[in-house]
Amino acid sequence: GQHCGLGGAGGPCNVQYLLEGVDWSKLIGWQKKIKFGVNAATFGFVQPIFVARDDISLGGYRSMVSRHLNGFADFGCTKEDWQFDEGIGCHMHVRRLNLWSHVDQGNVTVQGPGYTVSQNDASPVLGLNAGVLQYEPMHRGYGLPVVAGSNYTVVGDWRGDVVVEFSDARLADFFGEGTESLGLTVINGTSCSLTSHDPREYLDPLGLNGQSAGVQLEEKLSCLIQGVPLERDSPLMPAFDA
Repeated sequence: GQHCGLGGAGGPCNVQYLLEGVDWSKLIGWQKKIKFGVNAATFGFVQPIFVARDDISLGGYRSMVSRHLNGFADFGCTKEDWQFDEGIGCHMHVRRLNLWSHVDQGNVTVQGPGYTVSQNDASPVLGLNAGVLQYEPMHRGYGLPVVAGSNYTVVGDWRGDVVVEFSDARLADFFGEGTESLGLTVINGTSCSLTSHDPREYLDPLGLNGQSAGVQLEEKLSCLIQGVPLERDSPLMPAFDA
């Protein structure tokens, strides 16, 4: 994730980079084909996902995650060499899972395929390899790669509502294998089934910090984790510009 999580040009770090028919033959011998984290916040070295439909761009893999997510190597994926930045290549489809919230929920934990390993708290991992998510204040949310078609559990101390987003329609349509899905069991909240084609009018390029803040969430969502309602004068209630 180049510049992700940083001020100015920084976007979210839990992104899907689509490669298509990339010709690596002109690289100088010491140059890498891909790299996780370029002038980025710590999330940018762990969260990004590279995906490809062809057999060239990612060496035949359909997805590749950061080497820091070592649990994917225990789930049938393969750690590659320095040319792919020691990323972990998967033949299954890995997609993003985002949880959007105006309120810092504290740490949230995702349990499921890829995250059944011992927690690494060293930087830049900070627990992400075991599914422990920290709040990203710039865009107001959490994120982590997940395996499409699988089932996950998410645990948190929910304060205020949390919107859940999985993958996106354009990527699923590009791969041409139908609508992608994900099962999510929420502890102390509402469980739901997610798809790549769920509505997401509540988002804009600034995450939840842009004009999307005024959208009536309950009218636009396929999955909403309903937390404990916050009083207007609560110190957790975010302040918005008029």
